[in-house]
Amino acid sequence: MWILTSLLGSLRAPLAGLVGAVFSLLLLVAVVVLNVKMVGAEHRAGKAEAAARALETKLGFFQNSYAICTANNAKYVAAIDEQNNRIKVYEAAAAKQAGDAQRKVDEAVRQASVREKSLRERLAALPKTADRCEAANAAIDLAIRQ
Repeated sequence: MWILTSLLGSLRAPLAGLVGAVFSLLLLVAVVVLNVKMVGAEHRAGKAEAAARALETKLGFFQNSYAICTANNAKYVAAIDEQNNRIKVYEAAAAKQAGDAQRKVDEAVRQASVREKSLRERLAALPKTADRCEAANAAIDLAIRQ
């Protein structure tokens, strides 16, 4: 038994060295794997940050474009409102001008009717002569007297 114990004692040191070496190797492999995973995670995090910055840039662009679009739309609506107001003013002015023109036409027709009646009366008052020159002179004289 003593031999077995001494044999195990003599094997303990190399066995312990082998177990220590295997444990050290496994520990080294675990550290390398963890480092690779950390580097991969940092790489993915860097890519995610770059993508986030790109999205923030695009978001800024779209927000700026939206602000410009909103301002342009407000200008467009204001221009249309102003144009519609001017059209209403022009329509009112045109309606007034048309009304004034119609009143002038009515007055002209009335005056023409009065003058036609006066002319008919003058022509009826002319002497009934056969000579056209005498009739024209008589019409001129009558017009001068009135």
